[in-house]
Amino acid sequence: MSDTEYNIIAIFAGQKYVVPLPSSNDATLLDLMKSVEAVIHISFDKQRIIHKGRSLTDPDALISSFGLTSGSKVMVLGSVDKLDPDEAEKLVKAKDISEAVDSQLSDLLSKLHILSQGDSSCSEVTVHVKSTIDIMERCMRTLELLDSVRLPYNCESERACRKKLVDTLQVGFENFSYFEYALMFDDIF
Repeated sequence: MSDTEYNIIAIFAGQKYVVPLPSSNDATLLDLMKSVEAVIHISFDKQRIIHKGRSLTDPDALISSFGLTSGSKVMVLGSVDKLDPDEAEKLVKAKDISEAVDSQLSDLLSKLHILSQGDSSCSEVTVHVKSTIDIMERCMRTLELLDSVRLPYNCESERACRKKLVDTLQVGFENFSYFEYALMFDDIF
């Protein structure tokens, strides 16, 4: 083997991660576990690595003794200890969208009050129905985004933030559903 890096494909929580590993003949399972820790953020002492149905347990054993070569797939079991920056970014994005949805909800409420006061044309109502449907779809996409966020067990504040965002979006979704019904069936207040 040459002294270049080669990659092991680690599968964790249904996602594939490329884990770089030095290709020297003396690379051990512990080296692989430390590389997995760097990529997936699972402490090496809390990992369980499985290859071809076998649990790899001896950290001092050479990875070549397990039949691992470049491109080999392993399954990783364990719990994430650190918050992944990408996951934190998803929470921030969802929070921004939630605030925008709240703003759009109050705007729509004021427009509905105006529509309820006077005669409104069919095209005007149609525009509001379409914008309501667009906002509802945005709420659903944001809920799906929040559902995809993987949080470590020890991130209580992030979990509370996600729960609050989900609750806010669900309330907004219910309100938009009511507004859509009111607009479509001319049942404005």
